[in-house]
Amino acid sequence: MYSAWRYGINITVNHGIKKDIQYWIDIAIYDIDTASALLKTKRYLYVLFMCQQCLEKMLKAMVILETKKFPPRIHNLVRLAEAAGIDRDKIDFEFLDKLSFYYIESLYPEEHIKLHKQITKKLTESYYGTTRRIYRWLEKQLI
Repeated sequence: MYSAWRYGINITVNHGIKKDIQYWIDIAIYDIDTASALLKTKRYLYVLFMCQQCLEKMLKAMVILETKKFPPRIHNLVRLAEAAGIDRDKIDFEFLDKLSFYYIESLYPEEHIKLHKQITKKLTESYYGTTRRIYRWLEKQLI
């Protein structure tokens, strides 16, 4: 489905843009549901990881909507929001930056012990709640 996009070829609505956007939304739903399950099991670092993944997918869907091109292969939420043309007054870019930090740091095993000590239930619940609010806002823009 995406092979042509890898080369920057534009798409049109007739070529399946709605289907492509729905693909990213479906994965984002799975990610936020996974974050919810992980929150119940107190796996806080991975809750933040899945929150980042959820918003990454939603922002990539927004990039497709805005540009009609395959989204860039990046994980930085701020850069994705900018690529999607989202105004800074619509989404908390500072939050996106912080969530991106936890995604990157969680990839390195030597950071796990340090992060596990820093990430509390309260912090995780706050990030999860903010992620859900941003997710719902993005969903409204995509529908």
